[in-house]
Amino acid sequence: MKHLMRSLLLVFVAIYSLGCGTRTGLKDGNPGAQWLSLTSGERSNIISAYVQGYEDGMYRACSSAAKLGDEDEAFFIQNGIRHQKISYERCRAGVAEYTNYGLQNGKGADCQIYADTLTEFYSRHAEYRDIPFSYLMEFLTSREHKSAQDLFVMAQTGAIRTKW
Repeated sequence: MKHLMRSLLLVFVAIYSLGCGTRTGLKDGNPGAQWLSLTSGERSNIISAYVQGYEDGMYRACSSAAKLGDEDEAFFIQNGIRHQKISYERCRAGVAEYTNYGLQNGKGADCQIYADTLTEFYSRHAEYRDIPFSYLMEFLTSREHKSAQDLFVMAQTGAIRTKW
């Protein structure tokens, strides 16, 4: 379990760092302004890389969790502590996924639906442009599937973090 937690932490740090870079030449360094300064293609590429990194990290974390302990054992002992073995399928069932995208012929995933939601949110609600896109992506999973309006209401009501 400790190995799983370390793997998950590394995945989330890597994913979070995607949204922390700054673009040179920008006068306003907040994430929303940076997002809006990108072309549609750049936005889609960033989201595609984010989703691919997220999926790869979850695959690796769940695969690592499934390898802990013996195949036939429901529990394993590590450092004197009894842990329940987690199957790959059980781990993946508990992980949110990004499945609301199309496939471009020979070009991989088309993540425009996510990019459009973020663009609409940042365009309509300038007061929340300090929120990093990588944080907002947590609410665009297939499980959450929030719209730009949903994100706005969540920001207004304090349901999501708005200060960085």
